[in-house]
Amino acid sequence: MTLLRLLPAILAALLMGAHGLRFHGPVAAAGFVLLPSLLLWRRRWVLLAARGMAAAGVAAWFGIAVDLASGRLARGEPWARLAVILGGVAALNLLAVLCLRGPRLERWFRSTPETAVPSAAAFLSSYALLLVIRAKAGA
Repeated sequence: MTLLRLLPAILAALLMGAHGLRFHGPVAAAGFVLLPSLLLWRRRWVLLAARGMAAAGVAAWFGIAVDLASGRLARGEPWARLAVILGGVAALNLLAVLCLRGPRLERWFRSTPETAVPSAAAFLSSYALLLVIRAKAGA
């Protein structure tokens, strides 16, 4: 049952990693591609980081959908299929956020809860800072 709850997060992370690899390079993809293996570690901070990355994925896919659809609208091209596909991917990320909640999963990720929030914040902010530095370097 726990694996079923983790499956949407794993799929969402791999999709975001594929997008990152295609448009932003291997550094951007690394955090998302490594996330499924981190989930096997069963630390509370990994659960919180996975929630944060899935929530960021919802925002990212929604933003990508709006940008691409508005470009297609401006050129008079069809946009409905694009909106449905990217809306489905954003919904998968939202499902991942919702599936990563609940008491059973909280018990499965059993490590010290008092260090979970700072550890997850350190992971997410380090990854975000790495992406910003990479973008500023033009790589």
